[in-house]
Amino acid sequence: LDVPPEGFFPNKTPDELYSWPEREKDYITREGEYISAWSGELSPHSGDWSMFTGSEMKYTSVGQGQALPYLTGANDSLQRVCWTRLC
Repeated sequence: LDVPPEGFFPNKTPDELYSWPEREKDYITREGEYISAWSGELSPHSGDWSMFTGSEMKYTSVGQGQALPYLTGANDSLQRVCWTRLC
């Protein structure tokens, strides 16, 4: 989620906060296709990637051709997850 330089509430007025649900969609929607790949697969593009664990977001930076990382689970087991490239 890209934060604009002026922030989400540049005027610091209550109206900005109350109208946030209508304005929020402009920040969290994007055109085009998402690029996703699984842990262990080679990254088709360099850049920042993210995934949601169910309770928090995880982030990684990977170069093109590098393997996307596994997450470490209980008892240090490796968990295969699906990463999505951030644009």
